[in-house]
Amino acid sequence: MSLRSLTVATSQDWIWRGLRVRYAFRRSPQPTGAVPVIFLHGFGAGWRHWRDNIPALAEERDVYAIDLVGFGDSEKGYLHYGPAFWSELVRDFCQQFVGSAAVLIGNSLGSVVAMVTAHRFPEQVHGLILLNLPDTSLLRSPAAHDRFKSLRQALLWALTPPWLIEPLLLWLRSPKRLKPWLALAYSDRDRIDADLLDLIARPARSEEAGPALRAMTRFNAEVPRDWRADRVLPQLSQPILLIWGESDRLVPFSLAKRCQQLNPQLDWLPMPATGHCPHDDRPAFVNQSLNNWLSQHDPADVKIKA
Repeated sequence: MSLRSLTVATSQDWIWRGLRVRYAFRRSPQPTGAVPVIFLHGFGAGWRHWRDNIPALAEERDVYAIDLVGFGDSEKGYLHYGPAFWSELVRDFCQQFVGSAAVLIGNSLGSVVAMVTAHRFPEQVHGLILLNLPDTSLLRSPAAHDRFKSLRQALLWALTPPWLIEPLLLWLRSPKRLKPWLALAYSDRDRIDADLLDLIARPARSEEAGPALRAMTRFNAEVPRDWRADRVLPQLSQPILLIWGESDRLVPFSLAKRCQQLNPQLDWLPMPATGHCPHDDRPAFVNQSLNNWLSQHDPADVKIKA
């Protein structure tokens, strides 16, 4: 872990279902009664991807961030990964460490996990902040997409043998090769610094990384139909803020409109000249937006420091 990460938050391990989970936390300097938040990272990242967001939000509230099992410094290996699995991790984390309902803040895969957690365990989720939402049910023809599910799964199993995945990881984890891939996710290329390259590359050096990637590729598509965005978003009663970079090249910006149609009550914040990771691409703007929205959804008797 970099020296910079040590100043962002305190991190430690927790054993969940026999699996080691790395999480980080930072307490507000003074108790305010504000709703705590839990950051959930995107695919291939970890809690350190919130490096410039944790300190800004911790000025008014307790902040937590989790390395989902299979990522970051949490345990990896060949497990049955998926939003259902990770949502149970978030539920148990809330119960054991937070002690109250929290606002879940997710980016990309983390947004899907946050949404499923809010659907399955609403008592643990005070609100949602989603920084894009990569869910194929938001496409114009999700039924057509689902018709080919069995074929897709067969292909995924065929195309993810150990002899292919492990050399691919060895090739990709070089910072030299990672940088062009990360450039697809960022508008501000200066944000692709040594700290970011390390937080993405270092976990991939683990011996468990290959089996973990293989399992995620095979199992993560097995999301029950009733837990997909087109069915879940209309049912959610928690307040939702949706932030989407207009220059997102990984998940189309046009899908934000579909989210609005599914839940007209959600607040929507489009971000011009911003990529797939708004929180790290333009952290100052996102932090201000998050703090403003969170303060509107705190209990009425919260004491915010002057």
